[in-house]
Amino acid sequence: MAVRVQTPEGELFFADVARLRFDAEDGARGVLPRHEAARVILEAGPVEVTRAGGSVVFVATEGGMVWITPTDVRLISGWAIQAESLEELREQVLAQAARRRRIEAEARAQALRQEQAARRALVDLARRPER
Repeated sequence: MAVRVQTPEGELFFADVARLRFDAEDGARGVLPRHEAARVILEAGPVEVTRAGGSVVFVATEGGMVWITPTDVRLISGWAIQAESLEELREQVLAQAARRRRIEAEARAQALRQEQAARRALVDLARRPER
């Protein structure tokens, strides 16, 4: 079966998948080729993709939706990270979280600077004499 992990940034594609394991809102799920059609809510965490040859790839997501058909599986999420081991995946997820925290902190600081500038401009306008 084929597995597609779709995010706003692009798609990860895995062909010849023998087994897929992930956490759903109702518990752990396993999908094999020719699985009956289903739609499931994907929980945040690792997704284990086992290829036909036995090699395993891990994908981390923030959660989302899973569409299962007998021939393919589609995971839809806000972001996805692929790694060859759980340890590598953990490191990448932690690095991404640190980047997001830095970006969010800079955005908050920028918003505060803009708010302060707007308040100063309003005070300056209030102090000007009317004509």
